[in-house]
Amino acid sequence: MICHTLAGTGPIYDWVKKHRLHHKYFGTELDPYNPNKGFFFSHVSGFCLDLSEAQEEALKSIDVSDLEEDKIVMFQKRFYWYMFVVMTLLLPINAPAEYWGESLMNAVGIAGFVRFSIVLHSSLLIHSATRLLGLAPGEKYPSDTNLVFIMTKTYWISYHYLAPWDYQTGEYGKYGDDCPTLFIKMCEALGLASDLKTTDSKLVRSALVKSVDEKNQFLPVYMNCMQNKKNLKNISLDLQNFSSFILLLLK
Repeated sequence: MICHTLAGTGPIYDWVKKHRLHHKYFGTELDPYNPNKGFFFSHVSGFCLDLSEAQEEALKSIDVSDLEEDKIVMFQKRFYWYMFVVMTLLLPINAPAEYWGESLMNAVGIAGFVRFSIVLHSSLLIHSATRLLGLAPGEKYPSDTNLVFIMTKTYWISYHYLAPWDYQTGEYGKYGDDCPTLFIKMCEALGLASDLKTTDSKLVRSALVKSVDEKNQFLPVYMNCMQNKKNLKNISLDLQNFSSFILLLLK
């Protein structure tokens, strides 16, 4: 809760609810961060603009009963803006000036604007990373771009949307050994998380075999996956578009 408040992206309740809407209708007009509208829209505009009437109606169908039963989430939702002002704005600026001898200008500029900008945009990449890190349908791997010296574009981001319930997958292209996965495992060890879901090579191979006779685009594949998300055997994958990330997973 504290870390999420420091990110400045709004209450956990609102963030999770809209993120679930984003996953349910990914790449459609009901997606509040629709990546098909470009990087700026999915990264900035979708976060700042109000939802359309159709999106508001679709949002009502999102189940958030688990959030409403979480006292910490609801506490933050009720007092978010008070917590945001104190924890995100005042304390980070006051601490360097008060205890480290920094000037107020440095505290405001570095601990204030620079820190907040980096943390905020890193959080917003969760919705827009597909435009930067994901390969477009038909684009070869590795991608033919000078950006290869900075980042690697793969179909990995597509797997995140195909199987968002897999606790070992993240938005930044790692599997099983990234910080979110380790944090979730730690929570499980402490009894704070349970019923963790993941997949294995057998199920992925089955999905790959089924993909040979299928030629679907990303959206139909994704919608099919959401209807059968508990069993990858029923997922029809497009071999041309998704074989790369499957092979990477099997290594």
